[in-house]
Formats: sequence, structure tokens, C-alpha cells
Amino acid sequence: MSRASQLFEHLIIARWCLHGAHLDMAADEYARVRAMAAASGDPDTEAAALTGLADVAIQLGQWDSARLLLEYALAPPACDRVQSRRLLRARYLLGLALMALGRAAASRAALEAAMAVVGAADATDSARDEICAALSQLDLAGDVPDGSQLAAAALKFDSTGLDDDGGDRRKVGAAATVGSLI
Repeated sequence: MSRASQLFEHLIIARWCLHGAHLDMAADEYARVRAMAAASGDPDTEAAALTGLADVAIQLGQWDSARLLLEYALAPPACDRVQSRRLLRARYLLGLALMALGRAAASRAALEAAMAVVGAADATDSARDEICAALSQLDLAGDVPDGSQLAAAALKFDSTGLDDDGGDRRKVGAAATVGSLI
């Protein structure tokens, strides 16, 4: 099996674990993919893994950890070789993380950057709707010191199903994995 196929399989497993609320397993898989992608010089897959780890951090309420992971995933020059759809997801989640941290202006900039790549990413209407919903949350709230409730409300529009059942998806193992990578 080729290295690319292995990375793809691990990304699929990690995403499945994430959506199944197995955050500890998802964090482990994303960490494995990140290490493999970094070793093989694949910035696109590494960005996907970092974005996945940020997804886990967001579900754990670790907004600053998510911000750091996403800023790293979006850092030039590596991000110049990342697919538009990956950039879209990373910028969207970065906007939500910044919103949760009470950084409205930076959040707006990240969300507008996400909106700018919607066409290039060949995104669906729901992706545009998610970004618009997050921008509307910012417009309604203005500057607030703690925007975590705003970001959580914006996530309810997220098509990835981060708020499917409203249950607590926090896992201690996942928190340790995410924290060790920052």
C-alpha cells in the first residue's frame, strides 16, 4: 500500500472516530497522520491532521489549543501547497476559535478569509451558510470577552455534526493527546 493510501486511510479512520464521539481515538489517529505527513513532506495531509486535531480540541472546549493548531496549519509557506477545501475548513474553525476567545475582529477576518475561498474550494451551499451564520453571530453580539457560547451556537450550523445529540463528548485521553502536540 502506498504512503498516500495509508495517510488517506488514517484520515478516514480519524474522521469516523471524531464523528462517533471517540475523541481519544480520533486524537491518536490525527496525531499519527500528522507525524507521517510531516515525515513524508506532505503539507496538505499535515494540514488536514492539524485541522482534525483542532476539531477535537474544539469539542473539548480547548479553544486556545484549537487556535494554535489552526494557525500552524495555515502558516505560510506550507499552506501554499494545501488544497482549498482544507484551507476553507481550517479558516472556518479558526474563526470560531477566535470568536470563542473573544477576539471578534480576528474572528471576522478568519471567517471572511474562509468565505473568500468558498468558490475555489468548490464548497456546497451549506459551507457558505455555516460561515454566514458565524458572521451573523458576530454581528449580533459585537465585542464580547467570552464568545464561547457564540461559537458553540455557530457550530450548531456546522454540517460535520459536531452537535448531533447535544451530549458531552469530552474525553481525558483526547485532551492529553491534543495538549501534547501544542
